[in-house]
Amino acid sequence: MTEKLSDVLDGEGTNLVYISGKLNGKQIDFDGPIEWTRKFDKPTYPIIPVLPQYDPSAFKNPVFDYETSHWIEKDADAQAEQIAKLKQENDELKKENALFQKAIKDIQQGQIDTTTVLGQLLPAVQQLSTFASSIQKKEGTS
Repeated sequence: MTEKLSDVLDGEGTNLVYISGKLNGKQIDFDGPIEWTRKFDKPTYPIIPVLPQYDPSAFKNPVFDYETSHWIEKDADAQAEQIAKLKQENDELKKENALFQKAIKDIQQGQIDTTTVLGQLLPAVQQLSTFASSIQKKEGTS
């Protein structure tokens, strides 16, 4: 029975990797998966392990960003699609923000209106209180 390299190698991770970066003097944006002689569980320049968290399948022309440990798109058409999508999301957020700002203004106006009404009611309540006190005094003296 033939053994697999992964059966022989120790450690966690995978021996299937992607290459993104300079390797042996050659710049490689993306290649793989390639079977490597040791296992990797995290990116180590220019090697990215074939693990779910490092899956490049969503990209047309991926290049790995080692600072963020994520793939980025190098294809101009795909970047244009991403920019258009981000612009649409930004426009939607602006609309939502405008509705939110209007709702806040409406609430503030409601608070102002309530305060105005309460301010108008307070003198009437004070007059009623004074009137009730005077009636009680009259009843108490009779």
